[in-house]
Amino acid sequence: MICARHILALGAVLATGCYLDHGIDPSRFGPPPDAGSDPRMCFEGDGHLDFACPTGTFAPGETIELEVWHSWGGCCSSGVGHVEVSHAGDVWTLASRWEDVCDCCERCACVGPGENVRVTVGPLFPGVNVIRSERVAVECRIVAEEPSLCIEAPTATRTARVLFPDQSDDVTLTHVAGSDCGCDPRVRVRDLETSLALCDCGDVCDDAITLYQGHARGPARPPGDYVRVLGGATSPLSVRDPSECHPSTPLGITLELPDPTAQTTGEPLVWVGVTGEQLSCCAEPLPAVSAVIAPDGTIALTLHACGHDDCACVPDAATSFTAWHSLGPLPAGHHVAVAGEHRASFRVP
Repeated sequence: MICARHILALGAVLATGCYLDHGIDPSRFGPPPDAGSDPRMCFEGDGHLDFACPTGTFAPGETIELEVWHSWGGCCSSGVGHVEVSHAGDVWTLASRWEDVCDCCERCACVGPGENVRVTVGPLFPGVNVIRSERVAVECRIVAEEPSLCIEAPTATRTARVLFPDQSDDVTLTHVAGSDCGCDPRVRVRDLETSLALCDCGDVCDDAITLYQGHARGPARPPGDYVRVLGGATSPLSVRDPSECHPSTPLGITLELPDPTAQTTGEPLVWVGVTGEQLSCCAEPLPAVSAVIAPDGTIALTLHACGHDDCACVPDAATSFTAWHSLGPLPAGHHVAVAGEHRASFRVP
């Protein structure tokens, strides 16, 4: 193969330039390789990766950040790569993917392109978790053990009822304790189940009302209907394609900010509730909210109606609802959210 950015018709004359581009003496290799009839100029495919097994103590529901080195595996001058993380149960697989790999030299003694990236693995499952690479025999076995003393706390839950496939399944769990025993709050996540645990509580408690909040960013899910278990109670979730929904008129905006007095675990999430009405007889309203950031930084919200009546009737009155949407962890400072004619200003501490 000759250097991809040279014109193939020039043959051996310009092929030597590829070796020189990579700092290689072409006389080491003799005549340049024949490009044959292969017209490809750039390539895509799987690369190679390496990483060190993490050390330390881990609990179920925690995530692990790994520093991963990955490369195309040949001698090329440019390319765009990323590391994919997938899992089947408690086995996590890392894969190096590359595209637009150009200016390659088959006989040059270099490895590139390559880069160090940080990837997140988890939330971990209880017991043994295996982290492996797709092509190279790198495998780690991580044990996620429950802390010695943890109790699951009853919670109030904030989450979305309807999501689109590109939106993450976020949740905020809040527990109010009648005393302060110095507990360490921890969010446990396992597939569709999320709970707030109070761990390593002390034997001596202060007579003070204590607020605990746990925030978890869940995965985006494919279209369908799900039953989650959040804080010990079932919570239905419908994921709909946007084509199944139509815009609805917003009637107001409600905001829920992380409580600054709470003992918190996880990145604090900001929630916005958009109120509306729907005429229906048989089916419950299924409202969804989408958000985009305008050029001036305003958070522009759109209310969607995704529910459809399955019976013929004339409803007596409209059904009111509030559609909750996670804005994620927002940077500190002043923010503005707009839904239709309604506008709300708020400050994240």
